[in-house]
Amino acid sequence: MKKIIFFLLLLVLFSCHRRNQFDNDTCKKKVLIDEKMFGQNSPDVFNITNGEIQGDCLIVSIRASGCSGTNWLADAVSDGSIAKSLPPQRQLRILFTNPELCEALPTRKFRFNLRSMQVSGTNSVLLNLQGWEETLVYKY
Repeated sequence: MKKIIFFLLLLVLFSCHRRNQFDNDTCKKKVLIDEKMFGQNSPDVFNITNGEIQGDCLIVSIRASGCSGTNWLADAVSDGSIAKSLPPQRQLRILFTNPELCEALPTRKFRFNLRSMQVSGTNSVLLNLQGWEETLVYKY
């Protein structure tokens, strides 16, 4: 009996260390530049738990109620404006759609290609992501 309980305990412990199935998402989804979309409210409520830039990729971790996050949709949208500062600044926001009806609080990473955010004549731009306190520096 002790061997069975020990085996079940090991099974439970190892099943909790699964990799997030979204961690290996590629960075193909582009940031949309659309003033009208930028002004819209996000369809669903969410929290940004992390924002970072790796190369040309913006990685945003989102937490919202749901089952697993597998059906979540997110778009990164800019209004297209460029603030005249050094380095220049651009505004970004996430439009998030959550069709899941569960009440768990999963987190999922979304990756967005930032090449459309580059400003000619400079090698970096500051990105102000609504819902995230820190300014992100995109160097290219």
